[in-house]
Amino acid sequence: MRGQLRRIVGLQVAVSVVIALLCLVVYGANAAASAFLGGAIGFLGSLAYARRIAAGETSDPKVLLRAHFVGEVQKLALTV
Repeated sequence: MRGQLRRIVGLQVAVSVVIALLCLVVYGANAAASAFLGGAIGFLGSLAYARRIAAGETSDPKVLLRAHFVGEVQKLALTV
């Protein structure tokens, strides 16, 4: 599961970098920085959530549900 999470967050980072580079070429440095920071809002939240979910490798539904809720709260806090 950790490999899947790493791949998903890695793709989010890659898309953010590609879009930032396109913005750099077309619109300049300010647009590129804005595009990357906007993407970072998304992938940092996803990274925090993924780390929280992957931290506990258990099959106990209560533990998994709690990890999900805590991960979502962390993601929301980083997004806001």
